[in-house]
Amino acid sequence: MVTAAVIKSEIHGTEHRVHLLLASFEKEVQQMQLREGNGFTRGTIKNWQVTLRHLREYVRLQYKVNDLHFRQLDVQFLMDFDWFARTKWNCRTNAVLKYIQRLQKIIRIAINKG
Repeated sequence: MVTAAVIKSEIHGTEHRVHLLLASFEKEVQQMQLREGNGFTRGTIKNWQVTLRHLREYVRLQYKVNDLHFRQLDVQFLMDFDWFARTKWNCRTNAVLKYIQRLQKIIRIAINKG
C-alpha cells in the first residue's frame, strides 16, 4: 500500500514497518505452539490453525492477494468473512463468532504493538 508516509520514509531512508494480517496471525500461532502445555492446549492451537487456514483461503479468494494490511480491515471485511464462512464452509453462528473472536485478538495484539 503506497501512502504519503511510506513515500516519505523511502525518501528519507527511515525504516517503515509493514503490518500484515496473516503474517501477524501466523506469528502468534507459532508463539502458541512454543508454549503448548504451558498456557495453550493442543486443541486450542489446532483451532487457531484452522482459523488461520480459513482466513488465508478467504483473503486469497476474496481479495486475490496473499496477505492484507491491517489498514484494509473494516466492517465490510468482517461481514464478507461471516458470509463466506457460512456459505463456503457451512459454519454455524458459534464457529463464525469464534473465528471473528480470534481475529479480534490478533488485531488487538497488533494495536498494542503499535
